[in-house]
This record gives sequence, C-alpha cells and structure tokens, in this order.
Amino acid sequence: MGRARGQRQSIPLGQGVVERLTESLVGKNFHVFYDSFFTSITLAKVLLAKKIFSCGTIVRNRKGFPTDLKSLPTLNKGDFLIRQDGKLTATVWMDTRPVAVLATNSSPLQESTPASRRLKDGSTVVIRRPESIANYQNYFRGVDIFDQLRSNYSIGRQSRKWWKYLLYFLINLAVIDSFIIFKESGQSRKKRYSQLDFRLA
Repeated sequence: MGRARGQRQSIPLGQGVVERLTESLVGKNFHVFYDSFFTSITLAKVLLAKKIFSCGTIVRNRKGFPTDLKSLPTLNKGDFLIRQDGKLTATVWMDTRPVAVLATNSSPLQESTPASRRLKDGSTVVIRRPESIANYQNYFRGVDIFDQLRSNYSIGRQSRKWWKYLLYFLINLAVIDSFIIFKESGQSRKKRYSQLDFRLA
C-alpha cells in the first residue's frame, strides 16, 4: 500500500498507511499494534489524540527516542529501562538482545507475567517483563512467528512479475497456517515436531 492521493509529502509513508487503516477506529479506544517500520513518536501521539492506543517495536536511533536509551549500560537478561512522556512510554528490555518498544497503552509501573527462556544447557530461566513488552508479544507475536517460519523455507523463485510473488506467498501462507493448526491440534506424536517434518510429510 503506497502513499494515498492527496496525502501530504510531510507525512511519512508508514504513518500515512496506519492513519488510513485506522480511520474507522477514531474515538473508539481501540489498541493497534505494528512493527518498527511504522513506529514513530509522531504517529503514537497522532493516534492517541484520536483516542487510539498503540504499541510497536522501534529502532532506538529513531528521531525523538530518549537519548539515554540509545546508548545502554550493561543490562542483564530481564532488566529494563522505561522513560515516560504523558501516556507515551519508551521501554528497552534485555532479552537475548535489547528490545525497544514505544507504547501508549501500558503503565510504566506495571510488570506483566514473567517470560521463560531455555538456556543452552537445557534448563529454563524466568525473567522479568514490563507490561508494554508483554502486550506487544501477546498481540503481535503471531506476525513475528509467521515471518520467522516463512523465512526458513522459501517456495518459488525470484520473479519480476507481481502475481508470481503473490502466488508463492499464498502457497507458503497455506502451508504455514496448516502447520500451526496441526501443532495446536496436538496430533503430532513427536515432542519436537518441526516445520521441516511437516513439509516433508
């Protein structure tokens, strides 16, 4: 989806896309989630003014992001730093690597249920998790999982024809959705049934 006719050139493309897609949500206190391509402080404030709450990952060098969160001190897994401007919060949380989130739908004082992580030796460790991170992971993680699964096994070949790209994308989408449904149904007899196992079967 590109820039709409009549859209001001001063509005970034990503912001314009989100504003158009959320026109029907204005004033209804909905929560929207998006990834770092769309996330900006300007967009979060524009949506908040329309009574639309938002949450998205953000690149830490993005304009307006708190300066002291761009160059981090040494953080252990589960540590996090939060800065607040009104209802807008900027959070950096240490997982395997730093994860930055910009949100208007979470409290800087609220922690969510901890996250569990498997270590190389097979043991599991429980780490703290701020509310904004948990919200993002709970409501946007499906897209992340799909992108990760799709990147592992590509279908088709490179083509300049858009319909071929779309066809291959839809085939891959069907395979991945089938794999997820199969896993959720509990039909797999193997404890660690991978996407590769499913595709080969």
